[in-house]
Amino acid sequence: MRFLVVDDEPLLRKMLTEYLSFYCSDIDIAADGREAIEEYTNALLNGKPYTLICLDVDMPILDGNTALKRIRKTEQEMGLEDDEKTKILMTTALSEREAVLEILKNGPDGYLLKPFKKERLTEELKKLGLIRE
Repeated sequence: MRFLVVDDEPLLRKMLTEYLSFYCSDIDIAADGREAIEEYTNALLNGKPYTLICLDVDMPILDGNTALKRIRKTEQEMGLEDDEKTKILMTTALSEREAVLEILKNGPDGYLLKPFKKERLTEELKKLGLIRE
């Protein structure tokens, strides 16, 4: 498995990386959506795609929703089957119904409302089939 953690806040990147390191030792980081797309594309081209991307919604340069749309478009253009697509877990402090609906319409596999605890992340990883009970 390979994971990518994308967040503009260094402390949140570190926390999420620490949580995820319990399940995976191959974790990359990116500070914005532009970097996330670059990392994702390079991983695909090198034949080492990410299993999971944890993608913050609200970031400078390129937001998470735009990055999500571009990643899903790339998967579609490449003709990837559902089981070949990267699982994308959106992370956000936005809890308003409209914001959540906007996130969900772009095709993530799940989302976490910040702040969250390790146990909540573990629940999402189980739902995504990335870890077992």
